[in-house]
Amino acid sequence: RLLSAAELQLFHTLETVVGENFWVFTKVRVADLIEVRGLYGRDWWAAFSRVSQKHVDFLVASRKTLEVLMAIELDDRSHQISDRQKRDELLNAIFLQAGIPLIRFNLDYSTTHVRDALCEALQMLKAGHSKERARRL
Repeated sequence: RLLSAAELQLFHTLETVVGENFWVFTKVRVADLIEVRGLYGRDWWAAFSRVSQKHVDFLVASRKTLEVLMAIELDDRSHQISDRQKRDELLNAIFLQAGIPLIRFNLDYSTTHVRDALCEALQMLKAGHSKERARRL
C-alpha cells in the first residue's frame, strides 16, 4: 500500500477540504522541493544527503500552477521515538528556511481542525508570512 490506513484517512480529509482549486500529493521527496544553495563540493553533498531520502506525507499545490503551498505531516506514535524527533526537527528547520509552511497533525485531528489549519496557512502565504514556524496541531 502507498499509504497506511491513518494516512489514507487524512488524505481523504485533505481532498475534501482543499476542493477543486488544489492538488494533494502524497509521499513527496524533500529533495524535489528544496534546493541546497550556497554550498559547494563536499559541503553541498553533505547537506543534500541529509534530505535526499526524506519525504513529507502530503503536499498541497495550486491546481492551476502546481505552486507548492504547504507540506503536511501526520505524526503517529512513531514520531515519539528519539531518531524520528530529530528527523522532524530537521524537516521543521528545512521548511522554515524554504518559506514553505509545514503543518503537523496528530491522529486525533478533525475535519474542521484540518480546514482551519490549511486556511490559516493560506492566509499567511497571502499576507507574505510564509516562514511561520512548523507547529504541532
